[in-house]
Amino acid sequence: MLLTGCSYLENIETPDIPIIMDEPWEWTQAPTEEPTTVCEPTTLAPTEPQTTVEETTQNPADRYDLTAFEGEYYYYYNLLSESQKVIYCQMLETVMEKQHQFTPAIIIVKDQLVEVRDALMCDHPEIFWYDGDVKYSFEQGSYKVSGVELTYNDLLERSDIYTSGIEQIRDSVLSNIEGLDIYAREKYIHDYLAYNVDYEENRHDQNIYSALIEGRSVCSGYSKAFQYLCQAAQIPCYLCNGVGYGSEEDVEGGLHMWNVVYMGGVYSNVDITWDDNYFGASSDVNYVSYNYYNVSDSVLSADHERTGTGLKMAACTSDDIDYESLYGRPWQVDALMFMGVPLENIVYDNEEYNRAVYNAMISVGKGEGVVYLGIVGRELNDSLELYFTDAVNHRDLFDAWNSALGGVNKYYTGGYEINIGDDYYYYVLEFFTE
Repeated sequence: MLLTGCSYLENIETPDIPIIMDEPWEWTQAPTEEPTTVCEPTTLAPTEPQTTVEETTQNPADRYDLTAFEGEYYYYYNLLSESQKVIYCQMLETVMEKQHQFTPAIIIVKDQLVEVRDALMCDHPEIFWYDGDVKYSFEQGSYKVSGVELTYNDLLERSDIYTSGIEQIRDSVLSNIEGLDIYAREKYIHDYLAYNVDYEENRHDQNIYSALIEGRSVCSGYSKAFQYLCQAAQIPCYLCNGVGYGSEEDVEGGLHMWNVVYMGGVYSNVDITWDDNYFGASSDVNYVSYNYYNVSDSVLSADHERTGTGLKMAACTSDDIDYESLYGRPWQVDALMFMGVPLENIVYDNEEYNRAVYNAMISVGKGEGVVYLGIVGRELNDSLELYFTDAVNHRDLFDAWNSALGGVNKYYTGGYEINIGDDYYYYVLEFFTE
């Protein structure tokens, strides 16, 4: 689903969307740099009764700057205790150095360490070679963790090369949004991923490698890629774990992940996976949806539910920066225009529909013609469907036009419709004139 451009958007400063090439991405390996220690917050219910952490005589702050990650970009890190933050930084350092074991710098118990691991995974999409696999060893007769062993996935061996490729994609995106305001930057990244990533399960689909390098992923890959690019664009963006319900009949749902962004002083939900229209689409017509773009919990809760770490994420209480609030009209209007429908062909009643088709036929003259329409409203759509299912009704309509045009014969030859959401429909009407 590769599609370029957003020129249909009026009064929206949005550059063209770069497209991942069909040919394999080529890059040169970046110079080796010293690994940096990054840290972030986490929000998980402990799996065992909470135990007070005992400090050793050494001051862990002598090695790790625990204030370096207290800003708005590290939500889950900032939910940890001071002692957990030390282990968080130590675990991140171990992953960045691609070591497999470490001895906790301070005394910690398993449930606290699990919270640290989960915080690390929520805050650091860039560590795609680590999926969170961890083993523990304990002091004899104690809950205290004496050793930690990390297991990496099969991307580890070439992780430096893949990191270079991911950073090239990141830099390309950043170059295209330079000078834009925060809302335009977010929209560009949202659209970039929707156009360049296909929903597909694969063995790497839990990390950004699958989305940015392979262009194939599931919700985890979409969400982590969105987080990674947003953070690079100075947009606070976080992961939110939960359950998604595909329909009203789906009472159990399935594990799901989406994002929460912090802009304009409010937290808002973004589900890039479900905004990728191609996911589950019934045709090859491609457009970007914004049903789950900067929406409140009250909107999202219709088919999403937070679980696990998601329960600790800040509440999203405002719809002040959803698509219509930012751009002044429903996103479906812009989607129809992007799909080739002129603004004057987005119709709201039968009279407007007849006029739009009539004008299209007049403009074509003799030969084959196509008219692209946007239909707004379920009742109007239901009435117009007769033209696609009842040849007599449609021929009567053509007869009326033929009579008005002095006997020129115009025949309906085919067409189709697509519901793009919330009672907005995309129509393609094909006809022949002789």
